[in-house]
Amino acid sequence: MRSRLMFWFYHPKTLYHVVLGLGVCAILLMAQAFSAPPTSRPAPPTKTSRTPLFEQGQRPLRGVRPLPRPSPSSHPLSASQCLPCHRTAFDQWKTSRHAVAFTNRHFQVSLQHSPYRWCVHCHSPLPEQFNEIRSWLRDDPARSPSAKSAQSAHPPVLPKSARTAHPPVLPKSEKPQQPLHKEGVNCAVCHIRDGVILASKPPTAKALKDHPIRYEPRLQSSRFCAGCHQFNLVTALTKPASPTDIPLQDTLAEWKTSWAKAQGKTCHSCHMNKGSHFFLGAHNPKGLKRSLRIHVTLRDPQTVDVIVQSRRVGHAIPTGDPFRRLILSIFAKVGDTQAIASFTFEKIFRVKNQRWYVWKDDRIPTPTTSKIGEKRLTLKLPAPQTSIHWEFSYYYAEFQHHTFLTPSEIRLRIASGRSAYPPKGQKP
Repeated sequence: MRSRLMFWFYHPKTLYHVVLGLGVCAILLMAQAFSAPPTSRPAPPTKTSRTPLFEQGQRPLRGVRPLPRPSPSSHPLSASQCLPCHRTAFDQWKTSRHAVAFTNRHFQVSLQHSPYRWCVHCHSPLPEQFNEIRSWLRDDPARSPSAKSAQSAHPPVLPKSARTAHPPVLPKSEKPQQPLHKEGVNCAVCHIRDGVILASKPPTAKALKDHPIRYEPRLQSSRFCAGCHQFNLVTALTKPASPTDIPLQDTLAEWKTSWAKAQGKTCHSCHMNKGSHFFLGAHNPKGLKRSLRIHVTLRDPQTVDVIVQSRRVGHAIPTGDPFRRLILSIFAKVGDTQAIASFTFEKIFRVKNQRWYVWKDDRIPTPTTSKIGEKRLTLKLPAPQTSIHWEFSYYYAEFQHHTFLTPSEIRLRIASGRSAYPPKGQKP
């Protein structure tokens, strides 16, 4: 029996079939290996992944390069490139303040009065955006000295429909692309570096088939938002890369001391709830009104007690730009336009010995040990009143810019009411 097996094994035809079978198996295994979909593991860290994702207004973003094979229908870094596959995120972003970071009226009016790079690098952060608008700026290094000296002392009026620095020559049948700077903080600002999509979660095999993706855990961190929402005053508007040690926007530092940080909540927990791209904030009337409570009591004919609270907010109110403020106005009766008393909840900076400092901070403080931040104050009236009418409003712009804005752009009324002395059912 053994001899027969040996004869069969060493027979030339048997060896031929064995070798042929092994060769076919090897080819099939190689084909499977090359055709297998990419794994969902994140790409290994690169030099780019260790560089800052944002520049805190000091310069345009670094390392932003379009994805391979962009659609010719729009700029390679336009949010429209993402629309075909990411309709929900695109539609949410389109209604957000990020989408109008450059074109909104508050910024446009401010930029007309202070056309400096420091302001633009957060509201249109991409280098391609900066190249489109740099000729408007007073402190553009590329401008010639003669052009700088010839510029009027009064701020220029920015063109209604801005053009790119080098508009493309297109056939008449093609529709010109919208200038990229008008997209403000678009998808590419947060999600594209070095021709790769940055994702807050490890990409799936299907996603990796569509375009190159790198897992970037910093996208889930509150520090990621700090690139534009936490930065210091500069020594001069013409020197964006020369910050002082005084925070102008201090939202991240406020959050670090809050109840929200202690409970593991990030900026995304409120402003990107469940991964949405609405970026809700102070320009969301419903959310802003829900976050604030106010109680106004006429204690006696000339004394008003006020309690203002923030609810479930992880920072001071207002936060961010210092020209944002809350104002409580007291009127003798409904319909009056001249307030008899008022109080402004704001943060004010001043300069002493050529150094910035915080002169006063009367905002609603950051809630630390509970979800309620509170500020109490007492106002004295110039004359006795048996009743008062009060209004509590959020103001978005500097006083000197009100002339150029509509009433709805200037403020949002949070609450209003009437207080009487003595209160109903109570003797004086």
